[in-house]
Amino acid sequence: LHCQLPSLAAKANKPSCLRTVIRVCLAKQSSHSQQAPISAEQLLANGPTIVPDLLKNAAYSNRLTIYKYKYILPVNLVSSFKVVQTGSVLLLCTGNGVGWLCGFDTTSAFTYLLSLSLLSLGVLAYASLLLRRIVGELSIDGRNSNIVYLAHVSFWGRRRNLAVHRDHLVFTEESGHFSTLEVSGNSFPFYLSLRPSAVRSCIPDQLEQLLKPELRVAQLLKEAANKQHHQKRQGQ
Repeated sequence: LHCQLPSLAAKANKPSCLRTVIRVCLAKQSSHSQQAPISAEQLLANGPTIVPDLLKNAAYSNRLTIYKYKYILPVNLVSSFKVVQTGSVLLLCTGNGVGWLCGFDTTSAFTYLLSLSLLSLGVLAYASLLLRRIVGELSIDGRNSNIVYLAHVSFWGRRRNLAVHRDHLVFTEESGHFSTLEVSGNSFPFYLSLRPSAVRSCIPDQLEQLLKPELRVAQLLKEAANKQHHQKRQGQ
């Protein structure tokens, strides 16, 4: 019994697997919070940079949000549903493939189901490629106004935060309900909604400085902000 007591005490002092996992997660979170923020010089030299800890790092908490898209949640749902659709297609095609090999299903039925599943998956993938271009949020860094944060939905439906230097943003006017936003170094352009009903919130003065005063985009977003302010006053 005396020989077993030290080993039992040592086992009691060992942390459990759950405690180890919690400690690792807390260590990662603290390392994110202590990570130095991106400087404007780095963005000017390296181009747009992904900031995965934008919402967790305290260094980015003083951002000034100047634009928010109202319908970003449906965009997120469509892109996220593609993951469920991919798993469903794999399970369905596997089950029907086994049934076809065993002689339970005909070749025409299996081919029809496979074509329909792949077509629906292709439509969702193409929609995600288009929807990832919609700007969900624009914000300016509180430390340096040359740093702009652009948030959009990734191909798989997750939020993706880009830190961009102000000089790397090029807005072009469009005749429709969107303005094209070119980001130097990015593989695809972004779209900024111009419809007042689709803008949840915006700060017109900051947007006007960012979008250049000669563009019609700033004027349309100003009208959106004034309309929202008028609706709030009527509601009160």
